Amino acid sequence: MALASLIKKEHIKVPMTAQTKTAAINELLEFLKENGCFTDIKTVSAAVFEREALSSTGLGDGIAVPHAKTDAISAPALAIGVSKNGIDFQSHDGEPVYVVFLMIAPKSQPGQHIEALSEIAKMMQAPIVMKMLKKADTAQDVIDVLSE
Repeated sequence: MALASLIKKEHIKVPMTAQTKTAAINELLEFLKENGCFTDIKTVSAAVFEREALSSTGLGDGIAVPHAKTDAISAPALAIGVSKNGIDFQSHDGEPVYVVFLMIAPKSQPGQHIEALSEIAKMMQAPIVMKMLKKADTAQDVIDVLSE
């Protein structure tokens, strides 16, 4: 399971403070940088926002999955953020986002990136999982929900 191998307690931010899509992505990028996932935030940020410009990764049902591939990172990294107030992510359903999965992967390792995105999409089809993630108060709560 690619997603499980990427989930790290120190990469889960509960609660997020951002209120806009740009702020949410920047908040999680800075969080990953602070946790040593990469040093070149400018290049990583450019890759994520370039991908986001193609189409919003606010998928609906309160979930967003901004992601990108870049050579500025040596191993895949995933940050998960939970917003208690909701974030305007220009989602396809027009609803706020409460859970953000930000995934960055090296261009040379697309397999795990794609597999993890697929696992997130499957999870979204279980409304109870999404409901429990929205209610998470701690990083451990998020881990508990995702490991069930």
